[in-house]
Amino acid sequence: GEGGSPQAVVSPDPIVPRPHLDISINRVEMGSVFANRDTSYMSVPIKNTGDAVLKVWLFLDDPSRPNQDFILVSSDSMVLSPGVTDSVVVGFAPNTTGTKSAHLSLFHTAAFERHIIVLAGEARMFTARAEDADFNKDGRIDLIDLFLLADQFDTSPQNIHYDLNGDRKVNMDDYFVLVDFYGRRIR
Repeated sequence: GEGGSPQAVVSPDPIVPRPHLDISINRVEMGSVFANRDTSYMSVPIKNTGDAVLKVWLFLDDPSRPNQDFILVSSDSMVLSPGVTDSVVVGFAPNTTGTKSAHLSLFHTAAFERHIIVLAGEARMFTARAEDADFNKDGRIDLIDLFLLADQFDTSPQNIHYDLNGDRKVNMDDYFVLVDFYGRRIR
């Protein structure tokens, strides 16, 4: 004992670096799109706020299979270094109309548990007609109709006549509808 050299103090619980999944999103609204026509994409940020590498595996549980209304655009796994943020990209491309939902499960090494994100969207029937895109009523869908539409962008809801897709806005989505009819003659 006494008068000897000092002894090193050893902590009974050494601090071990650990990853930590930081994600505050539990639900993603994919919006309202046309069935068999449109796709909506959303990005879900995830961050490793720990001090060790985080490995994440992604699984999409889509009850609409085999229709596959939801798409995992990102790869099915990712590795995040400490302090790094990345995004998981999911798509919504419904084949039938109605309210749709799926689960995106993230399994991770931070706690060997999973985090579930509910994906939800609405699929509508596309009902636009070529006649609706002939704004100057000359019997053709042409450049004049395109210019008339472009002049009405972002004027909703005042000029709902130019809302070809029924979303109560006049914007590029209506342009894409007009392009589908471009060059047609109306009887």
